[in-house]
Formats: sequence, C-alpha cells, structure tokens
Amino acid sequence: IIPRARSPEPAVVKQGEATASIRGIAPAGKANGEEGIHPLLARFSYYTNKLGDKISAQWIPPVSHLTEGQDAPVVVVQFVVRRDGLIDMKSVFVEKSSGSTHFDASGLRAIYNANPFPPFPRGITEDLRIHFEFKGKPDS
Repeated sequence: IIPRARSPEPAVVKQGEATASIRGIAPAGKANGEEGIHPLLARFSYYTNKLGDKISAQWIPPVSHLTEGQDAPVVVVQFVVRRDGLIDMKSVFVEKSSGSTHFDASGLRAIYNANPFPPFPRGITEDLRIHFEFKGKPDS
C-alpha cells in the first residue's frame, strides 16, 4: 500500500520578509472574490502551486524606500491564464496598487517573465483568473 500524498499548501516564496503568493484563483467565467481557490480547482492544487512557484521565482522585490513605521508595500496583480498555459496579455493589470510605481512594476514584471505556464491538466476546462499578491519587506 502506497500512502496518499497530502495536497501541498499554496506556494509562498519568501525573500527576506518579502512574500509572493496566489491570493485567489477561479475559472475566468465564474464570479469569485479575489481571495481563495475556487472549489472547482481544489483538486488541482499541484498545478496552481506550479503557477505560484514559477511567478514567485521571477519576482525581484525592489529595495524598499519606506521610512520607519510605514507598512510593507502590497500589490495585487490580476490576469488570465488560457488553457494552453499562455497569459492573456491584455488581461494583466494592477488590481490593488502598493502606491509605489517601482514596486507595482516588479509584480507586473514577474507575471510577464513567468509566461508561459504548462498547459492545463485534463479537468480544467476554462481559462483561469488569478489574483497574485506581492508583499514587500516592512522596514523596522
């Protein structure tokens, strides 16, 4: 008897105290909030983790220019991945700005540089809308 592997946790890459992770994912045609994994995708966590890992590996957080006591910058980038694994480039936009053009651009650059992804596994029949969060290191 071979033990069944547990589903991996969503990919979160930490660089110092900076993190990058999927905040929300759903079939592009389904309405969802911007947080969590849509129930239809729960059994495909191995694939969604691959997406998160690939994007996170491309992210280079900019050097922080925060003054003491400011919160860490956070940018959320929304985009659609087609069934063939390619990002619909017209769908990429900053959903929630960090307030820093450099920080926002670092998130967008990570998305663009991660393209393409592997084609979807059988069972995912619609394009995917992804909300990806990049969180900078807070100054202390």
